[in-house]
Amino acid sequence: MTAAERGRTSSGRVALVYQPAVEKAVPLVERCVTHLEAWGRDSLVLSVRELESKPLVDGVELVVTFGGDGTILRAARWLGGWAIPIVGVQMGRLGFLAELLPKDLPTALEPYVRGDYWVDRRAMLRAEVIDAGAVDPCSNTLSSPLAHIALNDVVVGRGQSLRTVTVDLVMEGRPLHSFRCDGVIVATATGSTAYSFAAGGPVLAPESADLVVTAICPHITSLKTLVLPGDVPLRLQVWTTQPAVITVDGQVDELLGDGAIVDARRGDETTLFARRGARGDLYSRILSKLD
Repeated sequence: MTAAERGRTSSGRVALVYQPAVEKAVPLVERCVTHLEAWGRDSLVLSVRELESKPLVDGVELVVTFGGDGTILRAARWLGGWAIPIVGVQMGRLGFLAELLPKDLPTALEPYVRGDYWVDRRAMLRAEVIDAGAVDPCSNTLSSPLAHIALNDVVVGRGQSLRTVTVDLVMEGRPLHSFRCDGVIVATATGSTAYSFAAGGPVLAPESADLVVTAICPHITSLKTLVLPGDVPLRLQVWTTQPAVITVDGQVDELLGDGAIVDARRGDETTLFARRGARGDLYSRILSKLD
């Protein structure tokens, strides 16, 4: 195990990212800042709403999030694959990714600040809109070719219309299947416990590098989900009579038109979580939330 995987022990800055919609988040952050000062650590406090406009500050060695899993997902994309661990404080409903409970803070944060943790490394997904398709030129939400990274998943599917779409799945230039459905989810192992699971997909081990492809409400087909190697590029092409969308981590939407093409693969980026306790405890916590 490398020094990075054991955790860092230097005196870098700790970023505290909070969800302002959570009433108790700000007072808890303020208490943590006071304790960080006592431990000789500088802090950087950011609202989750600021992340898209704030570049990562040099010297940050740990990120602590105060909110739900959505806050963690935003922080993961903000870090963009930098080798900076995240410690999630569960202030949401489920907390699949969280590590600490508010009642245990600020004391429980000290070991993580000292670097006394192991690293839970998660694969990320990279998706690129190659062709936005035939979209109404008068629309104000036209997609342009762009790339997204995601910790959970990317969904290509119908927009506001209730009509189903057709999504062609291609792997290495070879057609695999054509889904008539509400949409298709491409999920990482982390995302396999989220929307993909709700749509009937399998749960992968957190450290798995594979991808799960799951159709949402497929029409007249017994094939609903499959697991594919993450190092093989996938292509999704959507056919629709109404505007479709690509949704990233359930938080970022871009409009797609008829014939739009999205390439998806496991990214070079990874998300790191700072963990303590046995690895089996992490598995048990995840499974208990799926029961």
